[in-house]
Amino acid sequence: MSIIEEINNQIQLGRSSFRETLENLDNDKWDNSSSSDEWSPRQIAEHAIGAERSFAIRIADAMSGRAPEKVELSLASSEEALEAFNLAVEDCDRVIRYVEERDLHKAVDASESSPLKTIKDNMERIASHSEEHANQIAETVSNS
Repeated sequence: MSIIEEINNQIQLGRSSFRETLENLDNDKWDNSSSSDEWSPRQIAEHAIGAERSFAIRIADAMSGRAPEKVELSLASSEEALEAFNLAVEDCDRVIRYVEERDLHKAVDASESSPLKTIKDNMERIASHSEEHANQIAETVSNS
């Protein structure tokens, strides 16, 4: 299996976890958090979905491709979040499907402090980011 295939498989696993979390979320807990320091499931979802687009924008720019538009999100329910996530995934996939192994080490536009310096870094982060935030939502719901 190629590196691209491995990363894409990890991306799909992370996204599946995030989708499943949204599908099983009780909307009564959508805006709940256990403390003022903790994000609600809504805030977590809005961040994760926006980040999916941001990663795709960085990758598209590095490949001189067409980047998806940045979208402001205000999601009233987990159903709206799921719909917005699916659209963000479609937009992201339109970018990453063109990435080849030789592209993985191309630099992306990132701040000096960002560890996400290459296309590979950003694709690996797409893979882990959705999974992390699926777990964060589940933990937030169980604590509220």
